[in-house]
Amino acid sequence: MKPNSIKTYKDLIVWQEAMALAEKVHDVTSKYPNHELYGLTAHTRKSAISGPSNIAEGFARHSNLDFIRFLRISQGSINELLTQLELGFRFKYLSEPDLRQLESDGERLLKKLSSLIGKLNVSNTANREKISCEEV
Repeated sequence: MKPNSIKTYKDLIVWQEAMALAEKVHDVTSKYPNHELYGLTAHTRKSAISGPSNIAEGFARHSNLDFIRFLRISQGSINELLTQLELGFRFKYLSEPDLRQLESDGERLLKKLSSLIGKLNVSNTANREKISCEEV
């Protein structure tokens, strides 16, 4: 993949990292108690899934303004996820090392989403190919 060729949402580092975070969340929540299956487990997984889903949906809109709106929704989902992970820790379903790693991954992703939003705000063009894949 060439550095400046963003052809699909799958080329975006923010989407790739959001997918990896969702996978990790799915793994750790599989250890939650069965009575949480339709409660905290489901809500946590839904928030994790919402992150990359909104990035993909926004990219498909082919409008920077729409893309930014969906990136912001993704940020909201990641923040919701971080809150639910904290609850999992407080309820003693999640270990502290797992929580800290997921928090670190989530915070790094939030920073990259903010950076991408900033670049899209500055770029008054719908041509996303000018934004380097290496940065987003």
